[in-house]
Amino acid sequence: MYQLTAPITVTPPSITKADGTVKTFDPIVFSAIDYSVFYDDARKVASAVIKGVNRQIVLWQGAAYDAAGQWTDSDTDARVKEVLGSDPASFLTDLLAPRWFVTSPATTTVDGANTAPVEPPAPDTTTTAPDAPATVPDTTATVPDTTGNTPVEPPAPDLTAPTN
Repeated sequence: MYQLTAPITVTPPSITKADGTVKTFDPIVFSAIDYSVFYDDARKVASAVIKGVNRQIVLWQGAAYDAAGQWTDSDTDARVKEVLGSDPASFLTDLLAPRWFVTSPATTTVDGANTAPVEPPAPDTTTTAPDAPATVPDTTATVPDTTGNTPVEPPAPDLTAPTN
């Protein structure tokens, strides 16, 4: 956990339910960033879950995980601070806004000043051409008869109307 120089207030974005009603949430005030660290040596990843937001952020992964070595509490404090960046309120607001929900922009208050609402990214409307169809082998080719037998054509069906 590390103490912030000034408290920040993060207002989670509202969501619009299927019936059209809007659900709003109470602001969250942070005077410190409290988190729990989890790591997996086999996958070479260390992450932190920020309390109050309950979302995971990656601290070190892959080669960076190896380079971090045996970290201390002050190492993780410094890394969490680095990941949150110069505007932790915006970062935390983004963590609170799942991209798969329809959300209204959130207004974040930092030291009493309102920041511009964060607009969700525009949906990706690009399309890709489908792959070329796979080549299907020609199954009409004649297979040579290696048995020495002469192939016999089946008799043609009788298409005349039956007589009584």
